[in-house]
Amino acid sequence: DLTFDQNMRPCIAYVANGISKLYWYDSVRAMQVTDNFVGITSPRVSLDDKRRFNVSNSDIIFAYQKDNDLCYRVQRERFGVEHILATDTKKRILWRIGMGRKNRFLFYWR
Repeated sequence: DLTFDQNMRPCIAYVANGISKLYWYDSVRAMQVTDNFVGITSPRVSLDDKRRFNVSNSDIIFAYQKDNDLCYRVQRERFGVEHILATDTKKRILWRIGMGRKNRFLFYWR
């Protein structure tokens, strides 16, 4: 999955050799980095609000499934804090995330 931050730096969520990875710009280190996330599936990324007036409040959302839970991390926290959004999701697969038509951030299941 691919998105860009407000400075047009790429953020990519992908799986290689069964391990989910996140390639993103770390402003503390001032460079692109790759973090590994073992034990997660369906990694997805999206900029939560692409509207121009909301540049200072927007964040990249990194969402995934872990142990039958829907979890997410945000760029503002340097993707270091895991938040659980929903539990018991084992019968569904996270397919897509992003801003909907009514300006709400949505998680689409398959």
